[in-house]
Amino acid sequence: MIYNSLFFSGTEQNKLEVYHTISTLTPGLYRIQDIVTNQYFNYHQLTRLLREISEDLQEIGVKHWNFMASGGKIEIIEILPTMDFYRAYLLKNSLPFQYILSVINNGAEDIDAFCQRCSTSKSNLARKMRPLSHFMLKFNLKFSQNPINVIGDEYNIRLFLSRTTWIGLRGIHTPFTSIPDFANDLAEFFHELNGYKSRENFEEIRWGATIHALRYERGHVIEVPETFLEFKEQLPIFERMDERIKQNYRNDWEWEKEREGIVFYSMLRHVRRGNNTNFCRQLNCGALAKAHPIWNLSSRLFDYLDGVNLLPNDFNDRQNIMNELVYEAYLLYAVPNSILLPDDLLYELPKESKNLEQVKKLLHKFLDGQKHQLVYHFTASKRELFTMKLLKLYRILIEPTLKKDVQFFVGISMETSNRFRELIIQELKILKCVKVADFSSKQAEMYDLVIHSSGKFKKKHPELPSYFWGIYYGENNLEELLLKVLKLSMNKKNNYMCRV
Repeated sequence: MIYNSLFFSGTEQNKLEVYHTISTLTPGLYRIQDIVTNQYFNYHQLTRLLREISEDLQEIGVKHWNFMASGGKIEIIEILPTMDFYRAYLLKNSLPFQYILSVINNGAEDIDAFCQRCSTSKSNLARKMRPLSHFMLKFNLKFSQNPINVIGDEYNIRLFLSRTTWIGLRGIHTPFTSIPDFANDLAEFFHELNGYKSRENFEEIRWGATIHALRYERGHVIEVPETFLEFKEQLPIFERMDERIKQNYRNDWEWEKEREGIVFYSMLRHVRRGNNTNFCRQLNCGALAKAHPIWNLSSRLFDYLDGVNLLPNDFNDRQNIMNELVYEAYLLYAVPNSILLPDDLLYELPKESKNLEQVKKLLHKFLDGQKHQLVYHFTASKRELFTMKLLKLYRILIEPTLKKDVQFFVGISMETSNRFRELIIQELKILKCVKVADFSSKQAEMYDLVIHSSGKFKKKHPELPSYFWGIYYGENNLEELLLKVLKLSMNKKNNYMCRV
């Protein structure tokens, strides 16, 4: 998780990794080596990390905090607090996170006052802040020190502040020392813009609204990109702006800017849900959308991905992917600078992935073929940025849905009189990922596993993975077989490559 690397030291990241495992355990006695599999931790490192986590839990006030047991084991007596709860606890000692809270709450605190309040030096603060500062440069944001603030496009600043606080605290603790009176009205309106039936978390929306109100009270006004305003006439939500909100702004000019900013922020969403249907529905209300280059680009890209077998079969999954393509293309067009999306703080593309390299080549091939139509709307740097966004979309949404379509083929080569034959077929068919059929030597290459009851089968087909079912096999062997099929099917999905 990118977020952890930005706000925590190496030791804290290791503690979070270990805690992620043990927090999912049900009460019981466990060998340390069995539950923590990171090869970079030796036994002494693990025991040290577990003792530190025990001390943290004691400070939090968990009744059963010392779960270290004798003989290289740990004992879980009760369900531990969630991963989010533990991360929120660690953030109270994170200097980068405290710096973010100072930007939100203190407004004009200088660096000397901050260092004194947090009992740290400027050099130590600079060292701790380096990963986060470097990360922010990608989005044209940087920190100032006197006073403490974030410099850059205001819409990006508000996105950054709201997302970093929410991902870290998730409603477990409130980050605000004061909340402007009109923040709740603004939150209600944000919620309406996102759709009352949306899965958006209202508490998260309320935090975003509070940050909007605080930033405005301190003199910061949003400047929405002009390209966004092309869609102003066809986004019905502009007509639903509430006069209750307008009265909290200093003048009509600032209200108009903030009004547009509120809609823009709402369209950017708070977290990725794998479905931007509400945005696409809004965009599709006017005649401009279907003729606009972003919609045309998305449609052509969808057809291209379908043509190279990179889309799943399920209709709902396909519709979600189309919505996400429109959303990503829209942001690419509407925002002149890089904008902080939820995924940017959460997911990191693996440095070495043959699958992603293949998909990247395909995307470059598509975009190169669209240059003559995109040159007036998308610069070369934007095309490269779009490729990166689409690779993340592939990794987060498309690849997992594709893997749902990956089936594990089992062939049955057993005598019809075998009393377990029908039971085996029945049990295997319960597994959605498994397709069962009578074995055919003409289609031998399609089987991932063949269950047979003849000792001669392996000699005839030595190249096929197989499972021998003996005449005296029973219930225990059936359990063993099902576990084998599950394990092999998961391995097939994990090793799945794009279907090009």
